[in-house]
Amino acid sequence: MEVSKFHKHYYPNHSAISYQLSAISYQLSAISYQLSAISYQLSAISYQLLAFGLWGTLREWPRYGNG
Repeated sequence: MEVSKFHKHYYPNHSAISYQLSAISYQLSAISYQLSAISYQLSAISYQLLAFGLWGTLREWPRYGNG
């Protein structure tokens, strides 16, 4: 009982604090999701650039061979 009285006296808005913490964790998870989406887009762009570079190298290969 003493612990609950102490808790109620010094933490009257515990539900509000937990709500704010859950909102912060939700925002952090949303930020991490956005970062993972950005990294996925960057990896897709780098993959496209790599494929384009390989395609350009293979396309220009006979010119290098004849030179």
